[in-house]
Amino acid sequence: MKSKILAVILLLLNSAPTRAMYCGVNLVHEGLRKIEVLQRCGPPAYSDAVYESRFLTPNTTFPRPLVGSILASPLAGWQQVAVEEWVYNLGPTQFMRQLIFENGRLIEIRSLGYGG
Repeated sequence: MKSKILAVILLLLNSAPTRAMYCGVNLVHEGLRKIEVLQRCGPPAYSDAVYESRFLTPNTTFPRPLVGSILASPLAGWQQVAVEEWVYNLGPTQFMRQLIFENGRLIEIRSLGYGG
């Protein structure tokens, strides 16, 4: 009986969406806006921002196809995309996380090495 309860608990702990992370008890996942990530995690240990010029065709989704938030580019042409990188250092026993935003939306979460 105890092993069944343990199996259910482990299943629930591993049920977070792919490409997500926790800041304490707050779940952070792709598609969130920067302000939502700041509210859940606080300020990052490191951040950097650049603008990239990208050629978009009429069928290109912008910034990337995310469920429920697809913004189609109406015209082909060059467009400026704001790209930001945030790094959260979660301590020496956890992997650091690199968050990539495009035009204010979280599009990717990457695991880095252990924090310090």
